[in-house]
Amino acid sequence: MEMGILGLILWIVVSVAILLSAWKVVRGLKGSAWFPLAFMILLFAFVLLLPMTFVSMGGYQDFILNAYLWLLLGILFRLPKLAISAQASTDISSVPTAQRWVR
Repeated sequence: MEMGILGLILWIVVSVAILLSAWKVVRGLKGSAWFPLAFMILLFAFVLLLPMTFVSMGGYQDFILNAYLWLLLGILFRLPKLAISAQASTDISSVPTAQRWVR
């Protein structure tokens, strides 16, 4: 009631945009070791942004849950680069030490 109809529409738009962007990242990580972590972050964001918020705004207004949401979304959107760097480090570690410096 505080936000009005425009606030409700904007809340739905922002929530759907966040969840669709997160789903694209999770889908890109499918088959990697980071997929379960990414999926659980997406599930947490979904539960907090849609079902818990439509029951009451108390779930989103809880500072701890809100901080976890934004921290975990930051981690989620960074996971593809982390997966690439982890893959590159394992590729380098398979090369013998004498040849590492030649590159």
